[in-house]
Amino acid sequence: MITGDKVETAICIGISAGLKAPTQDIFVIKEMTDPYSLKNKLNEFSMKTNTVLIIDGTSLAVALHEFSSFFYSVATEAPAVICCRVSPTQKAIVTKGVK
Repeated sequence: MITGDKVETAICIGISAGLKAPTQDIFVIKEMTDPYSLKNKLNEFSMKTNTVLIIDGTSLAVALHEFSSFFYSVATEAPAVICCRVSPTQKAIVTKGVK
């Protein structure tokens, strides 16, 4: 799911829409601007199973700029990904990248 909503609102919508099952955990990546720290967080997420990824626009911008192929490989393994606080341009880039 890609939305401009706040993280908390996006999580509620994702749960209501059935993107997150009751048995799944949530992993939030929020306001990360340091590429090294962000890559470590993505590595940490990649070790988890049955976990929904939540990433905000700030962190997404760094991920797409610094290591987009790694981001997509990690994100596509998740049962669901919620991108929140994203710009219209980021929505287009993510949509194109997933295709």
